[in-house]
Amino acid sequence: RGEFSKAIGLSPKRKQVVIGKNEWQVKLGTIAEIKKGHSITSKDTTNGNTKVVAGGKDFAYFHNVSNRPKNTITISGSGANAGFVNIWKEEIFASDCTTVIAHEQISQNYIFNILQFMQKELMYLARGAAQPHVYPDDIKSFKIPLPPLNIQEKIVKECEVVDSDVEKANSEIDKSKETIETLFKEALLNASQNFKLSDANMFSVSIGKRILKNEFTQNADDIPVYSANVFEPFGTIDKGLLEDFSMPSVLWGIDGDWMVNYLEREKPFYPTDHCGVLRVKTDEVHPRYLAWVLKQEGAKVRFSRTHRASIDRIKGIILKAPSKKEQETLVKKVQKLEEKIATVQKIVESYSEKKQAILKKYL
Repeated sequence: RGEFSKAIGLSPKRKQVVIGKNEWQVKLGTIAEIKKGHSITSKDTTNGNTKVVAGGKDFAYFHNVSNRPKNTITISGSGANAGFVNIWKEEIFASDCTTVIAHEQISQNYIFNILQFMQKELMYLARGAAQPHVYPDDIKSFKIPLPPLNIQEKIVKECEVVDSDVEKANSEIDKSKETIETLFKEALLNASQNFKLSDANMFSVSIGKRILKNEFTQNADDIPVYSANVFEPFGTIDKGLLEDFSMPSVLWGIDGDWMVNYLEREKPFYPTDHCGVLRVKTDEVHPRYLAWVLKQEGAKVRFSRTHRASIDRIKGIILKAPSKKEQETLVKKVQKLEEKIATVQKIVESYSEKKQAILKKYL
């Protein structure tokens, strides 16, 4: 027919996996108020102390008014985090996200824990190829199990214990990190020596090599590749670039957000042409101290994506350092605190597993 028209969907619908007994299944929209956030301009986020939740996960701006109460659940609407669930203890200004607030007689904390448990199912709601988006109407139709009130209360109570443990762990981690930062700052105040990174007798400054797409491997046991993000490996490769790993390495991102990382000796890695490598040839400067002070100096000169931390600019930096003995004492204290952080971090990392075990037990 001349006027025939047919719309073709490029995102095939996927049937939601049901969790819990069939008689417990309810649509989220029947037990909670689900609304899209309100758009906001950049000029409205220049002051205030109310978090602006733009993606449901992170916030970067503040406003002087709120539009959602405490304990609001947010679900990220678009992008890589589409479907991500969070809950906020304080009042917020919900922007580019969908909010969920339980009706009376329904536990807000239960809804949050079950949505967190069903995170992957929520993310499957995302539609669109260029910019995946989770829509409020789809969230309203999303089914969750609503067991009897006594079971909901048991789930919430046990999950609160896990939340409390994680909150304490995060508090310990934050305090330890603050102490580490204070120790470094105090050491810098006592600095009496100047060192030029351009001094080839004391420092080795180099850049990595570009890697082609077909050179990356899928084997986790191969050598990790670091690029502009010097904290998270970009991938793995089955060949080396550097031969000697008998000394620690300080990595910095050349043309990304300014970041510096410290890698212990005997930890092989492959740097790309977006990753710089700094090594210390003298025992007058401890590599761990060097990593911290380099980060501070780079921040001072505002290294960034546009103001690249090139080798020439890095070599132009002059660092201040306290005596060798003071540095060694500092590093020992820092290492003890970092060991404490690593131990406590295990509690945080077990968070999801523990909550899943609770929900599986009851559902």
